[in-house]
Formats: sequence, C-alpha cells, structure tokens
Amino acid sequence: MSAARSLAVICRCSNAASSRPFFILSIRTFRGGTRPKDGAFALSGRPQQRRNMSSFSVDDIPEVKEAHECATRSDWGGAVQLLERANQVLGSVPELQLLTQTRLANIHQLKGDLAKEISARKAVLAAAINLEPKKKYSSAHALSIALLRAGEIDRALVYCLEPLQDIEELEEETEAKLVASIILAHHPTRHVEVSGVLDSISDTINEANSHFSCAREMIRGRYLLLTSDEDAAHVSLRPSDDVVDAFRRAEEFAPVDSPEILGVASACSGGLLKGLNPGVSTGDSGDGMFYEGQMLRDLEASLNKAVQSFDKLEGDRSTYYLANTLRKLANVKKLKGDGVISEGLFRSVLSKLNSLPKTVFRAQLEAQTTHDYASLLEKMEWNGRSRKSEADKLLAQVPSEGGSTETGHYLNYGSTLDQWIMNTFGGRG
Repeated sequence: MSAARSLAVICRCSNAASSRPFFILSIRTFRGGTRPKDGAFALSGRPQQRRNMSSFSVDDIPEVKEAHECATRSDWGGAVQLLERANQVLGSVPELQLLTQTRLANIHQLKGDLAKEISARKAVLAAAINLEPKKKYSSAHALSIALLRAGEIDRALVYCLEPLQDIEELEEETEAKLVASIILAHHPTRHVEVSGVLDSISDTINEANSHFSCAREMIRGRYLLLTSDEDAAHVSLRPSDDVVDAFRRAEEFAPVDSPEILGVASACSGGLLKGLNPGVSTGDSGDGMFYEGQMLRDLEASLNKAVQSFDKLEGDRSTYYLANTLRKLANVKKLKGDGVISEGLFRSVLSKLNSLPKTVFRAQLEAQTTHDYASLLEKMEWNGRSRKSEADKLLAQVPSEGGSTETGHYLNYGSTLDQWIMNTFGGRG
C-alpha cells in the first residue's frame, strides 16, 4: 500500500426521488499512478459513466453551473444556496472545495455583502493554508482587500503583512508588497511607510516583469493623490507634478502585450484632471476654473488609448473598464464644450452598464455616471428651454445610500485603478 495514493473521486449518481443528477463522494485507491493535478478527478461508477480524469473540473458540478447562471441574472440568493450546497458536498476534496469557497466569496462581493464576503474569505484562507503557497498568499490578499473596503485597516494589515514572513519566491514577495502598500496608503498614521515599501520592490524582477514596475508607479500615484492637500487640489488646475510623473511612468512601464494593465495605466493618465480622479469633487467649466486646451487634448488621447486596450478584453471586466473610461472621456468632452458628444457618451455608458448583472460595482458606476450626466444636462437647453428637469429626473432614479448592499469605505469602481486592484488582488483575478 506504500505506492497507493488515496484520492477522493466524484461519482455521478441518480437521485431516486428526482431525475436531477447530483454528486456524491467516495474514496478510491490508485496504485502506482500519479495524482491528477489542478482538481482533475475521475468519475467512477458504471462503465458508461466513466470520464477522462483530466477533463473534469469544478465547473462540471451541476450546482456550480447553476450558480453561474443565477449570477448572470442577478439571482445572488440562488447562487449562494447552490454554492453552499456544493461546498458541503466537496468536504473530502479540498482542492475543489477551495474553488467553490472562493466563488462563494466572490458572489458575496458582487452582491455587496461585505460582512459575509469577509467571513467567506477567512474560510478560503483557512482551507488554502495546507495547499500550495500561491493559493495561500492570494487568499490572504483577497481577505486584506475585503477588510480594507470594510474600513478595518489594522486587521487588513495583519493579513497582508503576515505572508511576507515566509515568502521565498521574489514574484510572490513583490505581489505581497504591492498589496501592503495599498493597505498602508489608507492607514491614518502608517501611510508614510508606503514609499519605502514601493521602493523596496526589487528592480531585478521589474526588469523581467514590467507589469510590476507599472503597478508600483500606479499605486504610488494613487497614494500621492490620497495624501495631497485637499484645499490645494480644489483650487489648482491639476494634481501636483509628482502625481503626474508617477502615472506617466506607469504608462511608460506598461507592457504592450497586456491590454488590461496598459489600459489601466492609460486611464490613470487620462484621469488626472480635477474632477476625474477619486476623492475630488467633480469640477466643470462653470466653476471659474481655466482648463488648458493642450492639457485636455493630452487627457483625451490617454483615454482613447485606454479604450483601444480595453476593447481587446472580453467579458464583464472589459465592459466595466470601458464604461468607466468612456465616462471620464464624456467629462473631458463636457469641459471642452462638446455637450452633444458628451451626452452621447454618457448614454453609451449607462447602456453598457445596463447589460451587466446588478452588482454593487454596477450600482457605483451608474450612480457616478448619472450624477455626471445630470450636471451636463443642468447647463444645456433644447429649443431655448432648460433641460434641468431632465437632470432632476435622472438624479431621482439614483438609489439612496444604504439598503442591502455595501459599497465599502475604500476602493470604488469610479476609479479605473481601483477596478484593477479589485480584479487583481480582490479575489476575482
């Protein structure tokens, strides 16, 4: 038996009370063989029910398939129940159970239930500890980001700094430092440590993986924006030169073969105008500020470049990126006095968002787009009549704060960089 390998095997059976297939677990011993990798398990039972071990994945489980379908139609309660059922069934298969637990945490995130998301991410981390280190580290990162969004910054720091004690791979260490810098940037007293953490990221790995250099400078720029003088930012034409330089460096470092991070870097450069970056109230040409024509052209060029990059992506992630970039582009057009084009872009953004499941992130972008669109309509006329009443109707449709969803204290989908942070480190990457 020394050469035997015990492996949980999923068997597809028929429920006597229902024609609907379900999965049960059994233990089968493999002698002299190699354990399948990446959650690949054999289906045993009757000969005609046997399947190729390498072809099986968590997506073959009916509950997981149905949960995905529920999510696409915004049935979050149904998705949660199905994944919880699958999670119980897979108790003897830790690799597959970890995948279903992660999906459950992601569903709570999309639904907007931060408390349940945090609880689920803790379960994911506990399950990942005995698996390969990469999953342990990424699970800790996702939990840290969830805690940050909940405003529990000190607890977030514990989970993101602890992995640094035993990380051996340089790439994993770099990712951990990036997450730590994101958390530290929001800390009321320890934010001064951010620059040191970012500067400690090895230049050796940056040369081989330029996306790390790009990420480092984007996070540096965001940190500098967070710590900038609010009063100075309110009256100045644009953020300080060090913020601009950080985002410009990020754009230079962005690898051309990675459309997502290249698009995010370009969108950051295109969001430097007052009113387009997070944390600063929206400004427009009616507030007495002067906007340089060349500056607006530069911002517009960066945003158009971002649109071209995001067009190469697929799925909901692409739609979110595109919608937010077009929203920023609409604001630039508004400042240039191109009201008709600006309105068309705002309508396009709302149309794109309407095609997505009703997540908390869609709600964030819809609210911000609606407010920006309304501010445009308030200053427009049609046949000599003010369109302010249209603006008022739009604003009346924006959901009030509170309710069953939680947007979180930090990280907002109105920032393309925050979108990337959530996608990369927040559990859904």
